[in-house]
Amino acid sequence: MKFIPISTSIVIAGKAHRPALLSPQELRAKGIVPADWQLAGPWSPNSQLSIVRYNNGISFMAESVKLIARDEVAKKESLLPDLMSKYVAAVSDIYCFAVGINCDGYVECPAPEEWIVDRFLKRGPGNDDKLRPSAIGLKLSYPVENGVLNISCDAGTVQRASENREIQSLLINANYHLNVSEVSVDEAQRAIKSYDDRIAHFHELADNILGLKSEK
Repeated sequence: MKFIPISTSIVIAGKAHRPALLSPQELRAKGIVPADWQLAGPWSPNSQLSIVRYNNGISFMAESVKLIARDEVAKKESLLPDLMSKYVAAVSDIYCFAVGINCDGYVECPAPEEWIVDRFLKRGPGNDDKLRPSAIGLKLSYPVENGVLNISCDAGTVQRASENREIQSLLINANYHLNVSEVSVDEAQRAIKSYDDRIAHFHELADNILGLKSEK
């Protein structure tokens, strides 16, 4: 079994985000994204939400309480830490109280519910020949430096475009919630720049806890 990443993201949770200020023009003018990046679709912001998508799989989404930079193309070296670090430095009136580092992916599994039950649920009342659960989800939380790691594992399907079919899978999400002093840009940037270490840490946990072989 192998964990296959689908997307990664960095989230800045805070206040004073102004969605309408997130625009392709501002991202270029502030030197956050290169001038030659091409948009994947039209930009149509409003007072509650602004989304900017690029052809390379990178997107930005701003709401009043958070900003998300997402990479929909799994890469060994992500651009996200550099992009978000530049954003925090360029937007002087942003107040950040937490940084989230996320990884979403899946493991192809013909019977994902049974796999979760067999690996994590002890045989006994509620899981025996008379009464066995047909669906189960797993949520784990671990303390990490400056925050907490939340891992969820659920049964589901993934659309594999190259084969035009849906596959039964374990859907796995890792979220590092890192606390930041809202007056410290340096703290926010340190949390953002821990992205590579956090993703590597998650892959190691996936190998050990879930008994998987990660695609790194």
